[in-house]
Amino acid sequence: MEDIPIASGKRRVGSWLKHNFPLLILVFILLASITVSLCYEHFQKEVVFTVDDGQEVALTTWKSTVQEALTEAEIHLGFRDEIYPSLDTPLDKEMQVFIKRAFPVQITTHDDEITYWTTETSVRDIINALDIVLGAEDEVEPSLSSRVEKETTINIARIEKEYLVEEVELAYSVIRRGTVNLDRGTTRTVQRGKPGLREDTIEIVYRDGEEIERQVISSEIIEPEQNQIIKVGERSVLSRSGYTMNFSRSLTVTAVAYCPGTEEAGCPMNSEGRSHCTGSQGGTARTATGRLAVAGSGTRSNPHIIAVDPRVIPLGTKVYIEGYGIAIAADTGGAIRGNKIDILMKTHDQALRFGRRSLKVYVLTSIR
Repeated sequence: MEDIPIASGKRRVGSWLKHNFPLLILVFILLASITVSLCYEHFQKEVVFTVDDGQEVALTTWKSTVQEALTEAEIHLGFRDEIYPSLDTPLDKEMQVFIKRAFPVQITTHDDEITYWTTETSVRDIINALDIVLGAEDEVEPSLSSRVEKETTINIARIEKEYLVEEVELAYSVIRRGTVNLDRGTTRTVQRGKPGLREDTIEIVYRDGEEIERQVISSEIIEPEQNQIIKVGERSVLSRSGYTMNFSRSLTVTAVAYCPGTEEAGCPMNSEGRSHCTGSQGGTARTATGRLAVAGSGTRSNPHIIAVDPRVIPLGTKVYIEGYGIAIAADTGGAIRGNKIDILMKTHDQALRFGRRSLKVYVLTSIR
């Protein structure tokens, strides 16, 4: 075999390159395209950002994290906005990212008002996020389970309860019982009234420091009341000195006496001739009703004459005076007020000896 000269071989390679150079360029370009295509397919990602306000942004990117893709898409996160997955999450070939926009919620209490930006969906979640401690009786409007939206206002009312014990005096009743053992117009207390005592437990409800309700939730009788019992006279018939008399009432009076005011009766006269008892000037005096001031005997036909307070015993009324007989209210006097009477005696000396006495008087309606 003959040796091939080296110079000859170089000339042949050069000639081959010269004749095949376009083909080599084409192969190189093809390989480069394949390499770029493989890199593009391997490293480029498709990301879709979905925002809860309806916005949706699709992005083809070479970035490697959610944060970098968010910046490239020119999407800005607001205060307390939430994003899922998180910003430092590596991007996948195809990925969907969700953004939840925060919105303001007003929380008002009696002494404070808070604007809170949140993505929470219920009143309970927001209150928990703010570490607001609710009392067992506190009121929240809207309710804890309610969903919140933009511009929702949550009102919190602090409810407190206080309990007091109060003593209440129980009034007694007055019970009147009729009896024929007492005269009409008279009464007798057979049992005195006595107030009772009750303890009330009172619940007071305060809403934001102001009282809104007060009610008795329990009561206990400490001492029962004792009713007053009064017997009321119903007896209206009186039998005395052979007479049967019907009366409307009886009363106890303070009685004094006076005389006709004449010299014959021994009544003192002043320098003007006016009597001490009646003030009349000479002759026999007359009563306020025009009746002659002549002492009676206490009988039906000749009754005693008495001076009365007409507001207590009307003028013209016949009465029976216990121990003295029948009398007629025919006169008045300046000192006769209330349950007082003045009995006309025959002489001034009799009037003085009568003095002042307590007597029982029956106001008569009929005599037979």
